[in-house]
Amino acid sequence: MRKAVFEKKIVCLLAIPLAALALTGCLTESSPSGGSKTAPAENTESSSTGSGDAVLTAVNFDRSLDTYVPKKDHYNFYFTYKIVHPWWDAVALGMEEAQRQYLDKGITVTYEYMAPDTASAQDQKERLLLAEQGSYDVIGVDVADQAVISPILDQMVDAGSKVMTFSSSDAAPGCRRIAYVGNTHNYEDGADLTEALCEKLGYEGKVAILVGTAGAPCHEDRARGAENTIARYGGMEIVAKEYDMDSVDLAYDLTMQILKEHPDLDGLVCCNMSNPVCCQGGDGNRKRYGHRRHGS
Repeated sequence: MRKAVFEKKIVCLLAIPLAALALTGCLTESSPSGGSKTAPAENTESSSTGSGDAVLTAVNFDRSLDTYVPKKDHYNFYFTYKIVHPWWDAVALGMEEAQRQYLDKGITVTYEYMAPDTASAQDQKERLLLAEQGSYDVIGVDVADQAVISPILDQMVDAGSKVMTFSSSDAAPGCRRIAYVGNTHNYEDGADLTEALCEKLGYEGKVAILVGTAGAPCHEDRARGAENTIARYGGMEIVAKEYDMDSVDLAYDLTMQILKEHPDLDGLVCCNMSNPVCCQGGDGNRKRYGHRRHGS
């Protein structure tokens, strides 16, 4: 339901996936997390002992392995990422499906898949150094902070470990990691999506940027692309830039804070997997903060 005088549509852009979300008026004031947690208090670890049946019932995968022929019949991997989050639970489904398909070919893949409840480069550093002492074929990491983690990866490679990076957060240029699997155009994504936002607003309006984890290259690059795009238009203004550290709860609180401090806000640029959910929830609370104009 919309109130013509008091409510306002806030345009929200999300960098993953590539979509523009025009927010409508669901008038709820509860946190999107509903007070519940999706993961244990300490760490989460995906089972690697064969849950293929559960995967197939949860998601209808239409993916198959490529023509690569593994050189061994058993592999053991270690993967760590920025923070426990439902997005990464979905990634785990794909890993389990690949594991099942390799098992059908007589190749056993075991792995550890772990992350902290709070994004932390120091925590990630400690996890990597601990994994280095294990017997893993490859250690993979979704880099939490390029400046902190890249030298650690170089040290591990020099010591004989095979280290790769994945997701949208690669190590610093020149890092000696063996491979990177992920997005290579985060800056362009941020710029393109913000251009779409500016066009939607008629190149005039106040916007805020929700970034994600400080130091994470994918989030910082998307935010930089957004800032540089907005700077090209005299009628556009960035009134707030906040880091939610990939926490849904913190992203929600920051969104509420921004809406309270800037009741004439026209748009939000979202750079990670947590803040667009809260941007949606924040739009439902816009009446609470006295929005008076309609966005485009």
